[in-house]
Amino acid sequence: MTTSSTERVGNITRNPAAVDDDPDWSPDGKTIAFTSHLVTDGSDNHVTAEIYVINADGSGTPTRLTSNAEEERSPNWSPDGARILFACRRGAPVAGGPFPSFELCVINADGSHLTRLTNNAVAELTPTWSPDGSQIVFHRRVAGPGSFQLFVMNSDGTGERQLTFPPGINAFAHWGQIPDRSER
Repeated sequence: MTTSSTERVGNITRNPAAVDDDPDWSPDGKTIAFTSHLVTDGSDNHVTAEIYVINADGSGTPTRLTSNAEEERSPNWSPDGARILFACRRGAPVAGGPFPSFELCVINADGSHLTRLTNNAVAELTPTWSPDGSQIVFHRRVAGPGSFQLFVMNSDGTGERQLTFPPGINAFAHWGQIPDRSER
C-alpha cells in the first residue's frame, strides 16, 4: 500500500479505555472486524474481550457482535463477508490450567447466530477460512512442549484432520490464493 505525504495513520476506534487489536478487513473493504478489551483486563484471560466491527474509515460507532464474560480473539471474515470466524474461550480448561480453553466459533456478520464449532479441552487458535469458504485452518497444541500443529476442518466443524506433525512448531496458518494463470 502506498501513501501520499498528506495521508496519516490514525486510530479509527479512538477508545483510550480499551485495547483494540486483531483487526481483519471485510472482503469488500468497507468494514473491519476486531477484538476490543478493557485496558484493566487481566493479562492471562481478557474476559472483556469481545468482537466488534467498525467502518473502515472510522466513521460511526463500533458495533459489538459478542456480549459475554469470555475472551474472544482473532476474528476472520468469511470470503463472502457473511460470517466471522474467531477463537472463543468456551472450552473446558486445558489440563492443569485455570482458564477455559479457546474453541472455534462463528457468528453472522450482523451478530446473530453465534455457533461453537469445536468442543474439547485443547486450545484452537488463529482460524482462517479457505478462499472458497468451505474449510477452516487453525493451530492447536499437541503432545509435547511447545508443539503446535496445523489442522483443517470443514466450515461446519466436521471432518477435522491434522495437517502437520511433530517435531516442531507449526502455527499461524493462513490460506494462500491460487494465482490466476491468465495473468502471467
